[in-house]
Amino acid sequence: MKVRVATFNIENLGAKSLAEERGRFSVLVPQIKRLNADIICFQEIHAQADAQDQRSLTILKELLLQSGLGDYHLSHTTLQNGNLALERNIVTASAFQIIETK
Repeated sequence: MKVRVATFNIENLGAKSLAEERGRFSVLVPQIKRLNADIICFQEIHAQADAQDQRSLTILKELLLQSGLGDYHLSHTTLQNGNLALERNIVTASAFQIIETK
């Protein structure tokens, strides 16, 4: 079995609102599709926080959905408390189930 792995520094994806970031999607979606990767390691992904400081990767997930990778499994860096950092996370998106991370 062959596996295609890619890295992609998206430079501060998620630093703005979803509506503002969608403007970048027209450039990013074709690039992600062109990678045709089974596993993509993204750098500089910002988390989105709600009023209770619950953090998520909403904007990255929307980008993956629009790129045809909405079913990819995600793993990301965490702070010591287990939360996503607000800025500059590293996120792995995989077509394969991620069984364990360390």
